[in-house]
This record gives sequence, structure tokens and C-alpha cells, in this order.
Amino acid sequence: MTLSNTSGDGLGVRVSKPAADLFDGTTTNVFTVSGDVWITGLSIKVEDAALDATANAVKWTANPTTGSSVDLCATLDVASDEQGTIYSITGILTDAMVGTTAGAVAGMAQIVRVSAGSIDLVSAGDSNDSNTALQTVDLWYLPIDDGATIVQT
Repeated sequence: MTLSNTSGDGLGVRVSKPAADLFDGTTTNVFTVSGDVWITGLSIKVEDAALDATANAVKWTANPTTGSSVDLCATLDVASDEQGTIYSITGILTDAMVGTTAGAVAGMAQIVRVSAGSIDLVSAGDSNDSNTALQTVDLWYLPIDDGATIVQT
């Protein structure tokens, strides 16, 4: 886990999840949230190999300790995406996750308030090309509650 205060860029604290098999057809708890926070950025990058052609609708979900889960974005099919593809969310909960070819992706148009609980990646299929196309994740946040944090799980 990497924690660094990047307040100079206005995004807040960064938390990183190292390369892992996240597009594997399951719901994966990627981050644990303690207290209320503003999510200011969230991106995923395909590392090591391209994704295979397996249909795979992927989205982010906030799963609070109290209350019902809410999608942080609508699904995006990541089948056959190239190595280096970068994904992000817009911050508009009804927008699909954004995916671009290697090189660049837009950041969030608006920030999102998330309560204590977890932030999960939901993957409908296994498109990890025999588990060689791993993904890294970076999330930036600003605490609302005193002592609020996000850590990778």
C-alpha cells in the first residue's frame, strides 16, 4: 500500500493497490473506507498483457457498513482491451466507467462522497488472459470525518 499526501495537485491522499487479478468474474473488495470521505480520483491500468476476448462488464460499487450498496459507475465491457489500457470513473454515478487505449484517460468531472464500508470492483467475466493481464488501481480521497481513511485490502 502506498499512502502519500498529494495535496499539491488538489486530489488529496493517494492509495494504490499493486498488480492483482481483478477482472476475474467476481466482486472484489479493493479498498476499506473508515469514516466519510470524498473520492476525488479512481483509475485502473491493465498491466503485463492484453485482456482476452471474454465478455466482462466491470463497474465500481460503494458497499457501506450501514445501508445499501450504490454503483459508483455503470458497467463497461473490457473484453480484448490492450495492455496499458487505463480506466476511470466520471463521478456521475449513472455514467459508464471510461476506458481508453494506453496513454491517457480523463479524471473525474465531480467528486463523490462515500461512507464507511468498502469500495468493490464488480467483474462479470474472467478476461485476464490466463491470469497474466493484472490490474493496478490508484484512488485519491479527501477525508470528511476526522481520522477518516481509505486503505487497500
